[in-house]
Amino acid sequence: MPETSVCAIVVTYNPDQQLKERIDALAPQVDLVIVVDNASSVQTVAHVHDLKKVKNLELIENSQNLGLGAGFNIGLQRGLDLGYGYLAIFDQDSLCSPNLISELHAIHIALKTEPIAVVSPTYYDETLGIVVHPDPFSQTKPLLDGRAVDVMTTFSSASLIRADILKKIGLMNEGFFIDYIDHEFCLRCHTVNYRVLQSTETTLKHRLGNPFKTWIGLSILEHNSDRIYYQSRNRILMYKKFVKLFPGFIFRDILSGFARFFEILMYQNDKIERILSFFLGTYDGLTNKSGKRKIK
Repeated sequence: MPETSVCAIVVTYNPDQQLKERIDALAPQVDLVIVVDNASSVQTVAHVHDLKKVKNLELIENSQNLGLGAGFNIGLQRGLDLGYGYLAIFDQDSLCSPNLISELHAIHIALKTEPIAVVSPTYYDETLGIVVHPDPFSQTKPLLDGRAVDVMTTFSSASLIRADILKKIGLMNEGFFIDYIDHEFCLRCHTVNYRVLQSTETTLKHRLGNPFKTWIGLSILEHNSDRIYYQSRNRILMYKKFVKLFPGFIFRDILSGFARFFEILMYQNDKIERILSFFLGTYDGLTNKSGKRKIK
């Protein structure tokens, strides 16, 4: 397999009927698409099976929901075994622009002598109508005449990763199940002096949550209680691992966590359930619990 070849991994779980449209936008841009389905329900798995019509696609169906991290890793390992030089990971709800992969790949190639681990696009949440930055305060001076910027972390979806980097630092953290998988991986890259870049030239349409307006007119994102649990737990696990190495990033994320809790307290429905999930996740993080949430 040529060292410049690209394999895309898409993890699905109960996808909507627009999945085929999103895969059709991605498939022509890469050499192979690997779809890893995490045991979608009978009602939604037909959308996954419809992808068998795509020529350069391989479908892997798990017998249970193993989580986003494990789903990514199954696809990533398959791509590595097949010898692809670059691997891109995608959430099921991300829609690629026509030149997305080629632009990310071009940045990698232009800086191939530099220690670049990941190049991601700019993220646009069309439900909020804004560009969303994972950590806007970490951006530094532009590279390649403004085509890219150095960042501390980025979102997982549409991140194009060098295969040799994955072999050196390992795959995604399966213990996180979902949420903070991308941040943990990026920080792990930085611990061995690899860089994470974000393209300014291409945009990914990506949905980060369910938006709604507050009574004072602010638009915020709502997540269910399970997502709140994983976010609360995994941020604690990440803090314990990286706080001494990246205190600035951790401090900013702590402030973000307080803001999310304030939003739950002030604006969101089912407050009791969400608040309990927030504190249970925090407790489990402090006691080093990981993996899929166990509900008694």
